[in-house]
Amino acid sequence: MAWFSILIGLLVCSCRKTDFKPNVLVFAHAGMSLYEERSVFPANSFEAIQYSVDVLGAEGVEIDIQMTKDCVLVLYHDAFITTSPQFNGCISDYNWDVVSGLKHNNSKYGICRLDTVLNYLVDRKVKIYLDLKPYSFCNKANRPLDIFASRIDSMMLNFDIEEKALIIAGSLNRELLKNLNTLNKCIEAVDVDKVLKIAEQENFQYVMLPIRVIDENTALRLIHSPFKWGVFGGKSNGEIRQTIAYKPDCFISDNVVFTQKITK
Repeated sequence: MAWFSILIGLLVCSCRKTDFKPNVLVFAHAGMSLYEERSVFPANSFEAIQYSVDVLGAEGVEIDIQMTKDCVLVLYHDAFITTSPQFNGCISDYNWDVVSGLKHNNSKYGICRLDTVLNYLVDRKVKIYLDLKPYSFCNKANRPLDIFASRIDSMMLNFDIEEKALIIAGSLNRELLKNLNTLNKCIEAVDVDKVLKIAEQENFQYVMLPIRVIDENTALRLIHSPFKWGVFGGKSNGEIRQTIAYKPDCFISDNVVFTQKITK
């Protein structure tokens, strides 16, 4: 009977180990990662997104969205164009016909449109976090928020209710989020008091904070708030493991394989 007791003990321990894995929605940061050493392809490239979904099995993808001069929404993270030879300035300085010829990180991989990426991800039932960036650092002003929002809303018309539920729209800009009609909305900030106040005032569903501001006390406040909450920016195994222990609802990770391993 001793062997039977040992077997039961092992099964119980195994179940307990599984039960303690937090159920956190994991997004691959900027398609796969903002860091070159963590990504096979450039950040926000279609190829990085495909690799995360088809090879790594990512359940979610975070992408950065800016608007061109002629109001086409594209995937691009940086404030300035610094990685394409013979170009400078901002995405907002150029029409799509020019932006479509730019390359990420002096590579062969081009900048892609949001509508193309949305269709690809929704078809595969991958969850999507849109980090909307309306501010033009070249002009020191926001792009027209009503137009930015209307471009997003028009794309949502192509999807049914279940497909729309896959998409979260996040931004530092509360006015842009207020202009949106059809999405789960997430306000981003670096201060927990500010982010919770805005979410309450505007009836947003999510709040998002950088990993560096999360500690045990902050996590407890967020857990006991009425909002779903998330963290972005994890790269090393140690900082990811520590942050996951705080049980956020979602995590935008630069190491999606490890993060999914400890959460699923």
